[in-house]
Amino acid sequence: MTNINRAAVLAHFSGKSFQNAIAALDNLEASIEAGEWVPGSRTAKAALNKSNLAAKAAKALGEVHKGVSYKDPARDHVFSMWMALTYGQYTRLDRIDLPLVLASTDKDVLKLAKLYVAYSDAFAPIGEAIQALDNAIPKPVFTAMGASPTVTKIIEALGVVKVDVCPIEWIKGSYTNKKGETITYRIGVLKWPTGTKHGTSRFTMNACQCEACGHGIRNPFNWIPLVLTAGDGTPKALWVGRDCAQTLFGIKMTGDLVLNEGPGAKKMEG
Repeated sequence: MTNINRAAVLAHFSGKSFQNAIAALDNLEASIEAGEWVPGSRTAKAALNKSNLAAKAAKALGEVHKGVSYKDPARDHVFSMWMALTYGQYTRLDRIDLPLVLASTDKDVLKLAKLYVAYSDAFAPIGEAIQALDNAIPKPVFTAMGASPTVTKIIEALGVVKVDVCPIEWIKGSYTNKKGETITYRIGVLKWPTGTKHGTSRFTMNACQCEACGHGIRNPFNWIPLVLTAGDGTPKALWVGRDCAQTLFGIKMTGDLVLNEGPGAKKMEG
């Protein structure tokens, strides 16, 4: 994603809006680093369109577009420029034909254009980053809920002393949707512990059976690869559905898990 010039962005804020913009940029940059919106960071989108100094400067010139002839093809672009500055519409900058506006001989239009150039230079990377984050499918989240006494007995009956999700390395993948937008997601590359034994269950994930209960799993995103550690320290692979992961092993998954192996494995792209 494009680098953001914090000083150039913050130059368009003052007071409480300035403080909110600092926090918003922190959240946005954390999300850029993560490759997806981190929890609670989406509020950055609203905070960054409260560029009160840009709005004040634009309003001081009045509604400049009203002085431009309806026959002038630049009129709509001057209006869009005024709207972008007044209401912080940094996601609509690509709608404005700047060279067309700069060809004007109207002094106020040119003053507005000068304000807009500084605003656009600062906020274009913001809009690009937000669009990319909006098009990023978040990685699934695993939560260890802890097993109930009943579940603990089941686990002990299996000779298991520890249950974990298989360690995962995330690799970026992408595809283009029908709108021509690039959608990004993460493919999980499983890092099975050394010596992990596979296929020890009487059920088999190759037949789309949950290896814990034997039920069929048709949704390729519902599989969760677990590592069960036996009393002797031997790790065993167990492919289960998200329901069994939660009810039997106390592991909850939110989101969809895209993997490079197992049922419904996806070829790595991007």
